[in-house]
Amino acid sequence: MAKIRLERVLAVTGAAAVLVVGFDSLTYAATGGSMILGQLNSANHTTSVTSTASGPALSVAKSAGAGAALSITVPAAKAATSPPLSTNARGKVANLYAARAGTADNASKLGGKTLAEIQNGAKGSSSIETVSVEVTAYAGASTYQYAWCPADKVATGGGYIVNYPNDLVVASYPSNNGDPGVHPPTNWRVGVSNPTGVNHQFGIYVVCMS
Repeated sequence: MAKIRLERVLAVTGAAAVLVVGFDSLTYAATGGSMILGQLNSANHTTSVTSTASGPALSVAKSAGAGAALSITVPAAKAATSPPLSTNARGKVANLYAARAGTADNASKLGGKTLAEIQNGAKGSSSIETVSVEVTAYAGASTYQYAWCPADKVATGGGYIVNYPNDLVVASYPSNNGDPGVHPPTNWRVGVSNPTGVNHQFGIYVVCMS
């Protein structure tokens, strides 16, 4: 009878020891232990993977089920500014979504146009036009002149070219019939003071956009 009780005590003791060892194993799997597949793993230090073999140092594959093979998250407060990856490599990543912007299956994401079509359209765009004029700065006076945009465009920038060192530019701004406070601006207005007794020519240009 005593022998049976002793065996039961040993069995219970052994089971408790297994539980303790198992609990310790799960505890060390977090930091400093082995990664356990299929379970949540956490660490308070960076985990590094280094390989001297050819090919990737880490491969993640998904054999079934929906969803991504790899999920990367950052704290919600930093999600808008923190990059999900960092690298010192400069090579092109095959099959990356951004690299496929010009392919047919992604054309709908670019307003129905491929990347090449958008780039070519930007290079040959007729929505931006520069208009240049040569005007007169009258002798002994301050003269205000304009470079006008076409009727269907507005002024987005402009400037002047003064060829005489004594002429002083007193104004240069976008305007609408001379008023800088009226929008949209339709021309670029430049004022030049000519202190000499001879009329001078100067240039005005305006950048227009439809």
